[in-house]
Amino acid sequence: MRFHVSMKVDGRISVEVDAATAQEAFDKAIKRWEIDDFDFNKMDIVDSYPVNAEDEDGNLTDSNY
Repeated sequence: MRFHVSMKVDGRISVEVDAATAQEAFDKAIKRWEIDDFDFNKMDIVDSYPVNAEDEDGNLTDSNY
């Protein structure tokens, strides 16, 4: 039987911006995040675990992680 497993991923990706202050850099990074495409293959994965799995019949099972 085939399952689709939903994974929760905590990761870090670098967003490069030009700014005069750290707060301005944070604001610009948020704006870039909303409109730019990022290469998620470059993301550093901090943690990940399965959230739930759905089988071919649509039955959803939550994980114990």
